[in-house]
Amino acid sequence: MKLRAMTWMGLILLSGLPAWADWTFTSGTTTSGGNSVSATAVFHIVNSSTIDLSLTNSSTVINIGTVLDGISFTVGGTNSLSLGNVTPTTTTMNGANTAGVAGGFIDCTTSTNKVNDCHSVSAFEDYPDSTTLSSPYDWTVSSAYLAAAGNGSWKPAGIVNSSIDGHLDGLRDTEHNDYLFGPVTFQLTDADNTNLISGISNVTFDWGTVPDTTSGTLIPDAVPEPASVTLLGSLLFGLGFAFRKKVHRA
Repeated sequence: MKLRAMTWMGLILLSGLPAWADWTFTSGTTTSGGNSVSATAVFHIVNSSTIDLSLTNSSTVINIGTVLDGISFTVGGTNSLSLGNVTPTTTTMNGANTAGVAGGFIDCTTSTNKVNDCHSVSAFEDYPDSTTLSSPYDWTVSSAYLAAAGNGSWKPAGIVNSSIDGHLDGLRDTEHNDYLFGPVTFQLTDADNTNLISGISNVTFDWGTVPDTTSGTLIPDAVPEPASVTLLGSLLFGLGFAFRKKVHRA
């Protein structure tokens, strides 16, 4: 009787455990503007009211249309999200003429039409407004859950990588600088503290300032959450101990 009771108790506990897995979406295709792009969005459910969204632009950044400037998506279980910290990845990248310093931002304004001088900097300069910005670097979340650079203007603060070539297209223009070096993590919270884990869908990546768009494809995550593994292990250990004890008594 005790063994049967333990089994049912374990199953009940497992069924009630939150399945806070990552939701990963990828996009590798050609935009309506003809640019070849690639990106990844990972929605990590921290708890019932917080999501960490990590955005990676893995495109070869050769023009404005290959800069990742926004993402829209639908979150089941909530009507309102707010944006907290925005954290780019720290890197050290040297330009042709300028040595980079460790930081999460890329400045291409010193490039010319013949020289790529994109380099990393430690502080984010909003050149159009001549101001130094801190997190969230003019990114916002609207009612459509669109996190877009430049307060919805898709510039500056787009997401790039080390392939960016400042002598091409308008990548060196001040209106687009500085850039954020990816992956970039966006902390999203639900002010109503409702259940955020009922699903992420309708993911669309925004490219450039038009913007062009590409659809995200969900990559299933089959890895159990650590809490689930721990509880399952504890349950199996308990059942094994109880079964062994029962056998010895018999």
